[in-house]
Amino acid sequence: MATDLVLARRYTRDNAYEVFDTLDVSEATRADYIARLWPFLCFIENNQFNLNTFLEFKRELRNRSDLSASSKNKYLVVARIFLKELHRRGILPTDITANIRNFRLDKRHKVSGLNDREVESLEEWCQRYSVLKPREVAIICILYYQGLRIGEVSSLNWEDVLWKSNQMLIKGKGRDDKETIFLHPVTVKALKRYYDLTQYDDPEKSKPTGAMFKSRSIPSGSGRITIRGLRYIVNTAFEEQGIEKQVHSLRHTFVTRLVKQFNGDITKVAQFSRHRSLEMVQIYNDAVLMESDYKGYIKAFSDINLFTP
Repeated sequence: MATDLVLARRYTRDNAYEVFDTLDVSEATRADYIARLWPFLCFIENNQFNLNTFLEFKRELRNRSDLSASSKNKYLVVARIFLKELHRRGILPTDITANIRNFRLDKRHKVSGLNDREVESLEEWCQRYSVLKPREVAIICILYYQGLRIGEVSSLNWEDVLWKSNQMLIKGKGRDDKETIFLHPVTVKALKRYYDLTQYDDPEKSKPTGAMFKSRSIPSGSGRITIRGLRYIVNTAFEEQGIEKQVHSLRHTFVTRLVKQFNGDITKVAQFSRHRSLEMVQIYNDAVLMESDYKGYIKAFSDINLFTP
């Protein structure tokens, strides 16, 4: 057993990223796994590889104050997938992840949407750069008005846009086939401007084809912009406007506005947000209700003041 564990440790050091090559996942997911495996690889380099390695890694993550519980879970999940694959291949003699749970999370959203001031500030940025940065503005419009996930934006092709019906085909999270969404009029205008200014890869073509948003730095395998590149674009706009939020805040804003517009009808909201679980949409609805009840909560204690400045 000890010899087997030594061989497994050597394999993880020399062939770690190759382990994910045979997993039945998208290229974006594979790249995410590889990026999130690094902390575990560092851990096993600095510690003895044994039957308790996964549990010890979890304990180390628990003690890290610089990571949220959600981030800790992401690192833990990738390490679990990695070790299970080693066990499946016969490299690891036993599944050392068995009976070890992930970190428990509060189901309420930790990421907040943009407030009214931040939305107005982002609107100012997009109007200021609508001509100078049509690509960046189109990306932000898709995220804000359509509520797409960052990975879904990365995978968009020009052929996915159905211009005549103002619709778009999206390959959603965990889906094998594309689904149709309706485009907001502002999204259509932003896309058309970007489309008209896009340079063709082939001068003989009459219109752009393939990846809608291509990398302008180090080219990826398909030339498609990476998730990291998309985050950089949005974060740059946020920083310029003093918006201290994450990219996913745009999707959170999208869903929250729909909840308010449809008066908590989570079935309608799920149709536009493409959540497969109504429970997830209910979390947004609960947050909206709590916000609306806040004034009542304050009023309940308005008859006494225990603090005098």
